[in-house]
Amino acid sequence: MSEFAAKCVDLSVGYRRVICSGVSFELPQGQSLLIGGLNGAGKSTLLRTLFALIPKMGGSAEIAGVNLINASPERLMRANCRFLGQGVRSFDHLSMRQNREVLKVLYNFSPGSEVPEALGSLGSSKAVGDLSVGLRRLASILMLASGSPRVYLLDEPIAGIDALHEDYILEWIGIEQQKGASFIIVEQRFRRLLPVCHLALVLRSGKIAFCGNSSELSSDSRIAELLI
Repeated sequence: MSEFAAKCVDLSVGYRRVICSGVSFELPQGQSLLIGGLNGAGKSTLLRTLFALIPKMGGSAEIAGVNLINASPERLMRANCRFLGQGVRSFDHLSMRQNREVLKVLYNFSPGSEVPEALGSLGSSKAVGDLSVGLRRLASILMLASGSPRVYLLDEPIAGIDALHEDYILEWIGIEQQKGASFIIVEQRFRRLLPVCHLALVLRSGKIAFCGNSSELSSDSRIAELLI
């Protein structure tokens, strides 16, 4: 197993044209990276590229020990990488527990971690499609824990979630990190996720404006400077 959850060297991403370039970082296994920037900076595009949903436009990258040259979402899933996009993906007529069982069968996952007790109500017989938008988002996040995840790629994980369940999500991220999992998180609410991530990367005007320890961004003025 690679000592890195992800490595990028001079990576360029985009759709037909380059949106951002020169992305280089190394994320040690068990640590997490928070990605911020203004709308259109390329944050979601970078995340989708790392999960092989769109081809890279230059440079190199490796995620969960898989080189993007040979990657596909299915291969990354089997390498214990998980992706959460901005939409909700589920079998809406099934409960969250049933959705998790389907994923285990499709990808031959091991039993994996259980849903945190505080969120156990989501594992009831209620269909995911009958949940509120925020709870459906929450259910999608928790379904990612099927198998033995090594790397999570999350695009705005706390969008549309109330404050109480938001706290549960941050707690869950901490628990998964203690188990050795890594996270690469794109989030508009940059300050809220910063305390649970070891590293931070800020994109601006198609380039990296900052890449380093999250502790270096403890100042609100420094964050504001980077995100304007």
